Amino acid sequence: MERKKYVAQRRLMDLSRAYFSKLFAQASHYGLHPGQIPILGILEKNNGISQRELAKMLGVKPSTVTISIQRLGKNGLVECCPDEWDKRKSCLHLTEKGQQVNQKMNEILEMNERCMLVDFSKEEIKCLNGFLERVIYNIGEIPETIQETDEEKEYSKMKEV
Repeated sequence: MERKKYVAQRRLMDLSRAYFSKLFAQASHYGLHPGQIPILGILEKNNGISQRELAKMLGVKPSTVTISIQRLGKNGLVECCPDEWDKRKSCLHLTEKGQQVNQKMNEILEMNERCMLVDFSKEEIKCLNGFLERVIYNIGEIPETIQETDEEKEYSKMKEV
């Protein structure tokens, strides 16, 4: 019997794809991309922060936040205002519409959580969360670059010619 390879990785990709497609459909109903949902949540709790502060909280590049903020602004969910004390700095605020959409997305996320975990006991949910935290930590330990063998380096050189 052949041993299946990369089962955990395939399951993680399947899980990610399945949930993302559902969340994408739900969020697009409100003119959002799933990646914008955390922005609304952070702005709800940190009204008036800068784009740089938001990027740091999200763990992404400021340029990524700029694009999302522009799109959220076009949809009337977020507004950018100059800081009272430092006019060079812009502060981000949820609009009234942004607050309403954020509230609706929170309700959807709560419903999704209930649906995903139906028939799980409290102990199983606790174990699942612990396993997922460990997987996330372990993924963080995976090197982003790989060491090429001499043979691979030679092959790469040959391809360039």
